[in-house]
Amino acid sequence: MSDATHTRVTLVVPAKPGRIFDLLATPYRLPEIDPSGATVSDENASPVTAEGQRFRMNMVTRYGPEPVPYQTEHRVDAFKHNRLIGWIVAPVGGDPAGWSWRFELTPIEDKKKRTDVALTYDWSATSAENVARFGIPDHDPADLEAWLVRLAAAVKK
Repeated sequence: MSDATHTRVTLVVPAKPGRIFDLLATPYRLPEIDPSGATVSDENASPVTAEGQRFRMNMVTRYGPEPVPYQTEHRVDAFKHNRLIGWIVAPVGGDPAGWSWRFELTPIEDKKKRTDVALTYDWSATSAENVARFGIPDHDPADLEAWLVRLAAAVKK
C-alpha cells in the first residue's frame, strides 16, 4: 500500500517473531537486508533494547558517478520487544530528515512458526526542501518487498 506520505508492505516470513526481531535490533545485520547496498555497516552500535536509543550506520549514496560515503543516526522511536521496532533517520549531529522505518511483527498462530512482517517507510515529516533534495519518496513498494524478502533469507542463517 502506498499513499502520499508512506508506503507499507507485508510478507509472511517462516520464522518466529523473536528471531526476526533479534536481527532487526542488531544494527550490524541491517546491511544484510538492504537490497540497495546503501547500508554498509554499523558504527560500533549496541543491540537495540529500548525506545530512545540511537545508533549510527555507515552509508553510501548510489546516485551519481561514484558512491559517496556518509553516516546516519537512527533514533529508535518505536519499540515493543518481539513485536515492533522503528527508527527516525537523521544526519549525524543534525535534525531528523523527516522519514522513518517501522517493522511490525505479528505471529501467525499455527504450528509452522510464521510471522506476518509489515514494513512501513513514512516520509510524512519530510520538509519540501528534503523531498526535493533527496527525491523523497525514494523507495517504492517493490523496494520494500525486496527488503522483506532479504529479511526472510537472513533469518534462516
